[in-house]
Amino acid sequence: MQPNSTEPIPALSDPRAPALTTTEPLVVADGTPHTATPSAAWKAFFAGGVGGMSLILAGHPFDLLKVRLQTAGSHASTNLNTTTASRPTSALQLCRHILVHEGPRGLYRGVMPPVLGATPINALAFWSYDFGLRCMRWWDQHSQKWFPTASVSPAATRPAWTTPIDKDVLTLSQIAGAGAISAIFPVLLIGPAERLKILLQVQPMATPGAVAKTAAPHLSLWQLAHRVYRQEGLRGVFRGTMATFVRDIPGCAIYFTTYEAVRRYVSQHTTLSWMIPTPLTVMLAGGIAGIVDWTFTMPIDTLKSRLQTAAPGQYPRGIRDVAVHLARTEGLCVLYRGVGPAMLRAFPANAACFAGYEATMSLLHLVD
Repeated sequence: MQPNSTEPIPALSDPRAPALTTTEPLVVADGTPHTATPSAAWKAFFAGGVGGMSLILAGHPFDLLKVRLQTAGSHASTNLNTTTASRPTSALQLCRHILVHEGPRGLYRGVMPPVLGATPINALAFWSYDFGLRCMRWWDQHSQKWFPTASVSPAATRPAWTTPIDKDVLTLSQIAGAGAISAIFPVLLIGPAERLKILLQVQPMATPGAVAKTAAPHLSLWQLAHRVYRQEGLRGVFRGTMATFVRDIPGCAIYFTTYEAVRRYVSQHTTLSWMIPTPLTVMLAGGIAGIVDWTFTMPIDTLKSRLQTAAPGQYPRGIRDVAVHLARTEGLCVLYRGVGPAMLRAFPANAACFAGYEATMSLLHLVD
């Protein structure tokens, strides 16, 4: 119908009216379908929460052993009413000690803060990772305006914010950038959650054997949070958050890059992809990513744990003071104390995390 035609325009209720919707996807410049996906970020958010819960349940006992070994000799563990000779010095000794004096439930001491925080924290982390991937694609699309000689990946031809992300067409450096971005938003939740978790984890060490009668009673999560806030204020609740930020920015970049590198390597080699099914590939890549991440971030994590369990005002300049103190009194090797439990935890916990995330994403795509 021509614009100047005198033929009356049919009403919307008229069957002759043109349809306002179509099942045909929009097409972008390169000819690929353009399917709007406003729910893609929320899928990543929900799947990330499932992955976080899987990570905590699989890895908490190892994390507890790591924290107690890291903080042995710190302020939190010098008031344990135990002699240095009687204090467990290895992960195996510590595990036996916990089972004898606290029972199997002792291995899950302090699990409530990460469980309560795992869903929003990991959901936010994977949502942030999805956001970071889209930022990388947006940069691809606009970088040539400012840097004409810059190379552009195949992902640059698709709209950055409204089409599904295909991670396989992004470079590993772009994956690293997205990983670094993913650490920015969750850190305000991770810092306080880890402060309370660590204080709960080291608390039971004050009641071994006969000393239990004279030691202070165990505090619940809410009692501990109230005490920290009453004694130190909001600043005390967030103590160690900057150290968490320093740990997680490079850590998340390494984490996601390693995961993608291993997953792509296995998938692109026919022999390996035939021997290792896709679910096992995801778990293998996730486990290796966790190990590589902790190898690089363990020293900063030790400094953070010492800072978060120290007496108020003991380290006024944060992890810098902790590092100087440890170097003078215990040596730099202490930065890797607890590395055994950390590595034992890293593989199963992160394998479970990515398995939960990828499985949930697959289910959400099926019902979409």
